[in-house]
Amino acid sequence: MNGKYVIALLVLGVLLAGCTNQPPAAGPAPGPVPVEPPATKEPIKLGFIGPLSGDVAAIGIGSKEGVEMAVEEINQAGGINDRKVEVIYEDGKCSGAAAASAGNKLINLDKVSAIIGGLCSGETLAVAPVAEKAGVLMLSSCSSSPKVTEAGDYIFRDYPSDEFQGAFGAEYAFNELKARKVAIIYSLSDWGVPIKDRFKARFTELGGTIVAEEGVDDKIQDTRTQLMKLKSANPDAVYMPQYSGATAIILKQAKELGLTVPLLGGDAGNDPKVIEVGGSAAEGFLSTVPFSEPPKEWEAAYTQRTGHEVRLCGVHAYDAAKIMAKALAVVGDDASKLRDYLYAMPPYKGMSGEVSFDRNGDLKGARYSVLQVKNAKFEKVY
Repeated sequence: MNGKYVIALLVLGVLLAGCTNQPPAAGPAPGPVPVEPPATKEPIKLGFIGPLSGDVAAIGIGSKEGVEMAVEEINQAGGINDRKVEVIYEDGKCSGAAAASAGNKLINLDKVSAIIGGLCSGETLAVAPVAEKAGVLMLSSCSSSPKVTEAGDYIFRDYPSDEFQGAFGAEYAFNELKARKVAIIYSLSDWGVPIKDRFKARFTELGGTIVAEEGVDDKIQDTRTQLMKLKSANPDAVYMPQYSGATAIILKQAKELGLTVPLLGGDAGNDPKVIEVGGSAAEGFLSTVPFSEPPKEWEAAYTQRTGHEVRLCGVHAYDAAKIMAKALAVVGDDASKLRDYLYAMPPYKGMSGEVSFDRNGDLKGARYSVLQVKNAKFEKVY
């Protein structure tokens, strides 16, 4: 084979090799890339459990009104990621049995994404095991029993624990009322027993003495026997953590028996029913409540909407609905993600104040005020 022919073959080989490195010819145009169907536009369902009937209905109704106000604002602003919010309201009746039944319905039948409530501590403690088992988040806007702290990993509250309120009541009695001997008549309930115990512990730490102690059922109609025992102990003041119905009865019968020392109750006694039923006997009654000063514009809007002043826990219920909506907007309705979001949530500036949660789901920190009935109206005195 002559040299020119060999060279020609080599050149041809190089050229052919170069051709094989060229990109392949374009195939047919690809079809449209499949896209996931748009997210559902069905409403996001939340549950609410609170006392909408019975002695403490004012707390439940006021809280329901706070939630309704918040949800209306949320929906008017477009809802949560373009989904409207729907709330299913259940009457917990301030009863563990009624609340547990309501919780089962909301979780297993209505399939709610989360629950606002309970309000009475007994409601929350009864529903908590059901919610924990189902992995459904609960955010209470009124339950204050220290027992709620250990209720479960999915149980939160934007209302302070009575670990703070009981101690505050003792400090107020000792430092402001100058009481050194206190008699106690308390509610035999999941709320009344722990707050009484905390008051006792703090009052004795301060150097005071508990001279008498009586527990009564929330439905009691005659407390004269218990009040006579308290009166005979000659106290400087009486501490009476009771729900509103029993509070009104105790005030009337204390006046009848001539028990004239200061009478100090807890937040559950801060209810219009105390004045309506107690009448003139309610004058001078003192009640400790969580401190909150909502913006005047918000208070005016609430009053215009409801026809009455903001009731106990109403502002906290409003904040609970807004916090829940924010969490759902950020992480969706997966309960474990909602839980983790609330634990890590930066302080939320709500109408009740700044809200953030500790490792137990409790509201961090607490401040309190004292209200007194003057001229048939609760007024802030401390």
